Amino acid sequence: ETVPMGPFIPVEVVNPGFEAPIALPAWSFWTDAGNGYSATVQHDTADFVEGAASARIDIASALGEPWRIELAQRDRSFVQGKVYRLTFYAKADRARPLTLSAQKGSPDWRNYGLYQTVNIDSTWREYEVTFEARETTSESRVQFMVGAATGAVWIDDVRLNEVPPEIMRREFDRGLVLLNPTREPQTVTVEGKFRRIVGDQAP
Repeated sequence: ETVPMGPFIPVEVVNPGFEAPIALPAWSFWTDAGNGYSATVQHDTADFVEGAASARIDIASALGEPWRIELAQRDRSFVQGKVYRLTFYAKADRARPLTLSAQKGSPDWRNYGLYQTVNIDSTWREYEVTFEARETTSESRVQFMVGAATGAVWIDDVRLNEVPPEIMRREFDRGLVLLNPTREPQTVTVEGKFRRIVGDQAP
């Protein structure tokens, strides 16, 4: 049995449903035009899953490297060792990959724990990925990378949450075992009368 230790803690995402025009400081859009990539992004009020708009990316030229076209939100904060969950809706004009990343926005461009590809298709679907932050930072980008293939991609309702720690719990006739799988100390309310076993191993 897994015992959750509290509610999800939202991490601010600015303009998460793309209700406002897609622009800085909320969202940035970059295309590596110097290396043959071409794409545009627009505030789409005709096709969406939440609210009244979505982000539509039209990729006219792509040479297979996802990171060369990206929609990103900059300056997101993470704490080392914490687990985060990125949730969003997406679809495309045809089946294709969508790469997700959390990366520094300047040299050395290091990754903060998220680099994952999901496969999307022509139906709006909700996607969810979790990752553990490799270090504490306030300058990570949360990136949607679409340079792998041409076509159209829509994104909507982007949410980022800190996932609360969980405790593994198993009860026996005369005992209770609690296992903390995280690096952080946790407080658990235990009903009944129990005596903690101390020492390097159980007697």
